[in-house]
Amino acid sequence: YERTLRSYIDALGLSHVVNLVGSASPDVLAAYYEAADVFPCVSEHEGFCVPIMEAWYHRVPVVAQAGTAVDETVGHAGVVLRSGNPTRIAAAVARVLDDRALAEVLRRRGTARLEEFAVERSKARLIESVTSAVEAMVGGGV
Repeated sequence: YERTLRSYIDALGLSHVVNLVGSASPDVLAAYYEAADVFPCVSEHEGFCVPIMEAWYHRVPVVAQAGTAVDETVGHAGVVLRSGNPTRIAAAVARVLDDRALAEVLRRRGTARLEEFAVERSKARLIESVTSAVEAMVGGGV
């Protein structure tokens, strides 16, 4: 897969600007986020997608392709594209890069969205859901 990807990057003439880094330590990963201006998430097979939350933690605006749970995870805290068309993705990234006000709105929304997934809030929602389900089963005679 990596060989094919590198060939594609070379064919596009992008080898001077694309760096495939592989695994990174937590400190190196944090440095990548700190240096980033936007986080594009264009995988077609992501679930909840923790890297989106990592981007929000580092106040990096998110542009994501909808799919599986990505659009539900992002909510209004990023630009969500229904299409994986590379031109549309590039245009969305360029828009975020060129529009500082939009980037700042996305940073604030990302921070707020990240707070919605805080451990204590998630724990409380889980307990509430389980309690509700048990009460429904008991109350319903199940």
